[in-house]
Amino acid sequence: MELSLLNENHIAELIEMENNSEASEFIIRYDKAKHLSEIKNPLNRYLGIYEKGKLLGFLILGVEQEGQKIEFRRIVIEQKGFGYGQKAVKELEEYCIALWNTKSIWLDVFEFNHRGIYIYEKLGYKKIGESSYNGKRLIVMEKYLSPNQLENVYYL
Repeated sequence: MELSLLNENHIAELIEMENNSEASEFIIRYDKAKHLSEIKNPLNRYLGIYEKGKLLGFLILGVEQEGQKIEFRRIVIEQKGFGYGQKAVKELEEYCIALWNTKSIWLDVFEFNHRGIYIYEKLGYKKIGESSYNGKRLIVMEKYLSPNQLENVYYL
């Protein structure tokens, strides 16, 4: 699996993935203008998730504190049940350590996303609080990273 920076040329494909994947009920979908604004923001990273040259999904990161802390904003994987999401999260962590020596990654997840919460907990994310979006409860989770967890990191 490889992670690669995405650009404006990928937006139509990302929107299609958001609309057609199982993830659509668990994310706050963006329209084209919002994605364009976000992808151009130097504090955001859009990363494609590739396996053997095929785009399987994408991640959106928000860079905080000069990369020491990362907001894991979104993951969309087209095909569930193959372990791609878990592998992508591990790659994301290694990417952040290698690029910025990141100390922690945080995220929020809708409380009804039981599968997502289970996977994040399995990967070492801990609940640190709660929030809400449009009346829906969010669980805020964080993981502290260690440079020792770097394995084989591949980037396009």
